[in-house]
Amino acid sequence: MSVSIVDRAALLESKRDFLCWRGREFDERYEWRVLAIDPDTVRIEIESEGLDFTLMVAEEIAFCLSEALAIAEQDGEFSATAAVREEGSLNRKYRLSRGAWKFSATGVVDVKNVSSGLRYGKEGSGLPIGVRTIEEGGFEIELGGDGYSFSVEDAYWLQEKLLEVSRQSPMQHYRVNLLEAMNGGRGA
Repeated sequence: MSVSIVDRAALLESKRDFLCWRGREFDERYEWRVLAIDPDTVRIEIESEGLDFTLMVAEEIAFCLSEALAIAEQDGEFSATAAVREEGSLNRKYRLSRGAWKFSATGVVDVKNVSSGLRYGKEGSGLPIGVRTIEEGGFEIELGGDGYSFSVEDAYWLQEKLLEVSRQSPMQHYRVNLLEAMNGGRGA
């Protein structure tokens, strides 16, 4: 018996309790769910709030998480590298702050079935989204006006699950010196 794409999509659901990075001293946690709801749509739910978006948006968020993770692991001011990738709906930025590189990616993406707690702006106008590194090794995703912070382990998990539900494999991107990329080099 074979499993159709729709049946396969229904099977792809994962959940995890994330450590709220900004509330970690109090061991604050919240549940994230990532699921494929049909062959072309991914849903993220944070506690009881959620939204749907395309596989391309899921892959874009996963790429930005991988780039944030790569930047967070680099400690050389002059030896840091950035991924070369021309396409993408989120605008990537790199910033040197107190000797450490910071990463952010922002943009507006089309979403559907947005929970009222996440709604931002007019229906159909898109949702502002951001992926960034934050203080002391944390990560954050901003959905509308709400930021959700988490640990490096949670960032790896979320990247993996977004790729899994969008049926993508992690891609290796050519990397260039970050300073060169910021000064008109290729891709970053």
